[in-house]
Amino acid sequence: MLERVVGYSASIMDSYDDCAALVLVSGIDGPSDLKECVTSEKEIEFTSRNIHNSKLQTEISSELLKLARPTNVNQLGASNKFFNMQFSNSIMVPEKVYPSKLSPRNPDCTDPVFSLSWIDKYLYTMPTTALVFYDQASNETEEIVITQKIMHLKSRLGRLNCKLIVVLVGSESESSVSVLSLKRKAGLTGRDDIFVLDENVANLHGFLESLMAIIYDHTTAYFDAKMNKIREKRKALMPPYDVMLWDIRFTLKLAFCAEFKKDERCSIKLFESAYDSLTLVFVKGAINTDSEEYYNGRQLLDLIAFKLVRKLVGQKAYSMFRLHIRTVHHIYELNSISLNSKCALKWSANQFASFAQLCTLIESNQVSSSSSLYSKAVPHVPAGLLWLEVAQFLSKLGDSDQIEESLDDGFSEDEKDSVDIRNAFLNSISGLSLLPRSKAFALVRYGEWLERTEPDAATEAYKSAQRLLGSNAWPNIESFLSKKLNDKLNLFLLNLSDELPNLKHESNTQIFKVSAAFQYQSTFIGREIKAQVTLFPQFDANLSLEWIKITDSIGSYNFTHLESKEEGDDAKLLVRDRECSLYIKKRQPITLEYSINPLEIGEITFVNVEFQTKGGFKQIIPIEESSKYWLKDNAINSRTKKHFAPSEDPLFVSVKSRPARIDIIDETVTVAAVDERMKFDFKLISHEEQDIEPQYVVYMDDDVIMKDSLKLSADGTPSFISGYIDVSNSGFELKFTLTFDTASDSIPVSLEYNKDIDVIIPFRANFSLKPEYFPQEWPAFFAQVTDIPDILRKWCLHSTILSLLTNVSTYVYDCKLVLENSNNIFELEQDDVAINEPIDHNAITTAKHKFTTKLNISSENSFTEKKLIDNVEARAHLELTWKRQGHETLNKYIFPSVRLNLPSVEPRILAVPTVTDSEIKVSYHIENLTPKILNFSITMASSAYFAFQGPKIMSLRMLPFSSYALNYQLITLGDGRIQNKRPLPELRVFDKTSKRTLVPIAGSPGIVVDQGSLFIII
Repeated sequence: MLERVVGYSASIMDSYDDCAALVLVSGIDGPSDLKECVTSEKEIEFTSRNIHNSKLQTEISSELLKLARPTNVNQLGASNKFFNMQFSNSIMVPEKVYPSKLSPRNPDCTDPVFSLSWIDKYLYTMPTTALVFYDQASNETEEIVITQKIMHLKSRLGRLNCKLIVVLVGSESESSVSVLSLKRKAGLTGRDDIFVLDENVANLHGFLESLMAIIYDHTTAYFDAKMNKIREKRKALMPPYDVMLWDIRFTLKLAFCAEFKKDERCSIKLFESAYDSLTLVFVKGAINTDSEEYYNGRQLLDLIAFKLVRKLVGQKAYSMFRLHIRTVHHIYELNSISLNSKCALKWSANQFASFAQLCTLIESNQVSSSSSLYSKAVPHVPAGLLWLEVAQFLSKLGDSDQIEESLDDGFSEDEKDSVDIRNAFLNSISGLSLLPRSKAFALVRYGEWLERTEPDAATEAYKSAQRLLGSNAWPNIESFLSKKLNDKLNLFLLNLSDELPNLKHESNTQIFKVSAAFQYQSTFIGREIKAQVTLFPQFDANLSLEWIKITDSIGSYNFTHLESKEEGDDAKLLVRDRECSLYIKKRQPITLEYSINPLEIGEITFVNVEFQTKGGFKQIIPIEESSKYWLKDNAINSRTKKHFAPSEDPLFVSVKSRPARIDIIDETVTVAAVDERMKFDFKLISHEEQDIEPQYVVYMDDDVIMKDSLKLSADGTPSFISGYIDVSNSGFELKFTLTFDTASDSIPVSLEYNKDIDVIIPFRANFSLKPEYFPQEWPAFFAQVTDIPDILRKWCLHSTILSLLTNVSTYVYDCKLVLENSNNIFELEQDDVAINEPIDHNAITTAKHKFTTKLNISSENSFTEKKLIDNVEARAHLELTWKRQGHETLNKYIFPSVRLNLPSVEPRILAVPTVTDSEIKVSYHIENLTPKILNFSITMASSAYFAFQGPKIMSLRMLPFSSYALNYQLITLGDGRIQNKRPLPELRVFDKTSKRTLVPIAGSPGIVVDQGSLFIII
């Protein structure tokens, strides 16, 4: 193993002047530079002849340079994606010490994990291949000498784990007897241990490909063996300290070896694992923050992070960098270290500078695109923006007001900054040359930094930024950046020391940000109201104003500077005196307060603020922004306090007339009913000193419904405003305005009163349609068409009505059923039902409407041709007449229509009971309403509650338009009372003609239906 390649010469091969050596120190995608190793080393000369003396050797070196990537990133040239080589004529190896100074078994090893010594050892370890040139022997004596040299050199290099390749320069082939004899005697048993080349050969392509393959195989085998040895050691040894730290050490060793092997996936995975474990060590607080290993661990975390940044592709590289920044910031917070502390700012600046240097290197094409070390870290973020971040961190670092000192930060051992702030700004500006707007932003930041020390350079920076923003590439731009630039240029306007050619009008640049607020959003005539206007300086300088004039829609108000009050320490935040100190301190706002006494009705709004500086500079700034706070003086400590602005829109105030001294007693309902003729009633009592005769207007929403005048006496006699409104089906606003004047005051006084009226449905109804028993018997016959009677059937519509009006009782006078479409099939027997009883909220009342249906024959031809209506369908609705209790107006409410479906020509069975103290009878009336002859099979089932006397099984044949009555006398059995009702014996009537079963229905209230069964009330 060879850890270093240096240019020393010593005494290993003094006597062998007839050979030439070329040492190839190679790694597969290894590191980009070689640092000094901290372990002890010794020098070994490899050859005394210059490696470029031989013509063949020189040509080979030249060709290899075209294939191998140089190790120094500052050198440019052709590169190969597999090899990282350096040529030399001498080597340097570490001295063997057991146990190693870097081993945890050595008592002198104090920091086995975070020591950078063992990291350097594995970070810069590379295998070596020695290429030695000999002239072919012309006799046996020379062959013996060459053989001895090769054997001695092979023995020495074997102890160094260096592979030896011998090149014989001559005309003989590799298969000649002398070459085979030399190979056997020197112990060069490998297939690729010896080559024979002709010095005059011009094309070395085949030899170089074989040579590169040998180096690649030797390098891969070396690191495979190294990784296997590390894994075996990891399993065999017991951890001498914390297991997590032990795992981190071996994970990093494997990661470094995988990196040399160009096993990208494996190396990234191992580096990520080591990074996560090391982060967990910091988060858990396993390391003392006062120790040196804490600082070394932070450096190790940075090293691993940038390893991953270089290896990851595209946006992932930048994401890894941002993750590393957030991780270390989180460690800062866990250790109670402010992100504005000196160590945190310095660390952040160094990290961004390192990443910016990497991105700058790629953008400037200083590294070949085929270089696997840098070409993958594609900078999706321009390097100029990263340099701007560095400059901002360093700016905070130089500002003592923003730095927070940390007593024990653990990261304060950082050495000097990697870059100064000026170079960071310049690198940012040059790196953003293709992004004009970002470059202008960087120039503004650069000018801010130069303001304190180099004002002229700051001016040039501002002008450069202004030219970028004012170019044709950015027409009519209005952004934060251009506003910031204008704010900075105000300094030169105030001093009148510089004329800016691109600034056409001074009014384009506002040196104050102005906000204002009225104390209240409404006031009355003659009542004083206050206003506050706040000026926020937009420049970093002190300024003296001569005067300030505030203008609103009714006048202007002047504040004059008083020389005796110019002391900066006495400058107040809140100014009420018209003669006051107008000395504006750096970045300190000033609030001017004044009073207004309006004399007319209307609105008052802010207009603008005008001021003049001592240098004669004038400016008018419109007032367009409202203040969020209202300033008040604290009576206890005389400090100004902020209170939230009292109104929603403080930029205007509404001026109204003086309030009227009139009491209003509202007796109008708050909830009206749909289609109600609602009465509104307002009682007015005057407390004015004189009798008045006001004019009033009543509005329903925006519609005028009443306009009149009334008299109000000064003695308090009440007057009334009342009337009626036809309510629709939606809510509305009821409002009235009252205007009057008095003999002592000609200014009109107005009064306005409004209330919201909700509109609801006053009633809700449920309907139940039941048949009514028709006791009159009619004959069974089969006669001419003219003799067929109209068969009447009686029905009853039961209505249950619920009142929804709250806080009031209602009287229902009429409840009328209106048939909308009956086709002369329905006839009402009782069309009006008078209830006339009070109904409270959520109380119910009932109504019944009886009507009959009749058979309608549409043709008067023969009986066989007549067409009957099989189904009767009609619609009806209820009309309810009602009024509120205490009101005289009757209202009518129409319920939604009800659909009535009645079978007009279907047979039916009505059960009608007769209950007396001595007997219980039930009559089943079977009615054939059809023009057909029907056959029925009748069966009466037995019951556990009744014994009966009457037909049990029978057949019945019925003529068209006929009826038949079955009478049963019932005898109760046992104590069968079930809620004062008993189930009737089941009568089964089967229509043989239509193949269906008829179900008996209740013919009177004495029988009820429950779950499909008939029950008799006893």
